[in-house]
This record gives sequence, structure tokens and C-alpha cells, in this order.
Amino acid sequence: MKYLYLKLGRGNRQLNYCIEDENIFGRPTVYIFFGNITTEQCKTLINLPKNELENMRKNDKSIPKYITLHQQIKPFIEAGETREVRFISIFENKVFIFEPDSEVKDMSKKEINDFCDDLRKKKIADEQYIEDIKKDIPKIMYIKNIYKFEKNVPYILRTLNVSQYYNRGTCREIVENEKNWGIIQAIKKILKENGDIIEKFSSQQLFNLLSPHQFETLVFLILTNANIFSPA
Repeated sequence: MKYLYLKLGRGNRQLNYCIEDENIFGRPTVYIFFGNITTEQCKTLINLPKNELENMRKNDKSIPKYITLHQQIKPFIEAGETREVRFISIFENKVFIFEPDSEVKDMSKKEINDFCDDLRKKKIADEQYIEDIKKDIPKIMYIKNIYKFEKNVPYILRTLNVSQYYNRGTCREIVENEKNWGIIQAIKKILKENGDIIEKFSSQQLFNLLSPHQFETLVFLILTNANIFSPA
């Protein structure tokens, strides 16, 4: 099982629209925006070597950068194909966890126009953002098994969107490794699934249970207690 952090619109402002409110698709739907390029074109580009892709970009700026293609677009497309994925999305202290329910497809021209009109009517996006969408080919996916958590969410998960790596991206994999061990345990905990059974935690595991805010605070306190000036 893979875990992907997904952001829907600037500041994740479109999350409720996608999942909880009525939208033009008539069912819970998520999407990504990465330029005027189709899903099928992206699938072809994913198989190209980095140097060949970057050479193509010199003549066609609609082609995504290699890192963007492999670290954001590819995971999203593959999620719809394998379905072995859980998405995590956070807005206003609410944590949503959900799963893919279709392969990724491109929005039609009519869907793009209706979508933009709906965002404008509901005041979910500003005019410049809407105009940018019209130049794009948004890629959409239907979702299912939606869970919403507002209380008793481990701090490391509730503040996941504080991390610049996730906040500045659109779709990022939460790689199941030592660094993200605490995040994965938190996801399993709120889903009431069995996490790792640890008889004795190592210092590294304890550090990995801290959110970015908590880790920064800890470093600040250590420096302050050692009489080292630490500016805010």
C-alpha cells in the first residue's frame, strides 16, 4: 500500500468542494493540474530518459520537468491504475483519507468550462487561478472509501501540511521509510489498523514521531538551554 499526500487547489481550498460538497462531476472527485498536456502524453513521457525529456522541453514548455513528472504526475496516474493507494489530504484541521475508484482521465472542454464556472460561482478560486485552469488539461480521478477525522488525530499527521515538501507540491508520496515512519504509524492508528509493534523505541524513531513544528521547538529549547542564542 502506498500513501500519497494530495493538495487540491491553492491552500487546499478545493478539498471540501471535491469530497463533501456538490460538484459538477456528481460524485467525489480529485484532480491535478500540470499544464496543457494529456494523461496519455504523460504516460509516454514517463518512459523517457531524463536527458531526452529535458531536450524536448527546450522546444515545448508544456512538457513537465522530469522531477515533476516522476514525483507528482506519475504517482497520481499509477494510483488510478493499481488502486493500491491511500490519499491523505488536510484542510482546516480536518484530515481526509480516501482511495482511488477509477483510472485518471482528462477533463473534457465542457467539463473545464463548467468546472471553472462552478468555482467562480462558489467563490472557491480567484479569477487568475480560473483563467490558468482554462489553459490547462486537468486530470481527474473518482474516489471512494472516504474517511474524515477531526478529533484525536496524532499531531504529526494533523500538521503534515506544514512540511514545505508536501505543501509546495500537489501530489507527493509519503514514502514508507525511517523518516516517515511516524506519519505512517499515525495513519494506521486513526484507521484502527495494526501498526508496528515496538518493545523499545530508538532515539531515531522517537524523533520521527515529532512533527516539523515539534522538532523545531525541540531544537530551539536545546539551544536555549545551552545558552546559545537562537533567533525566531
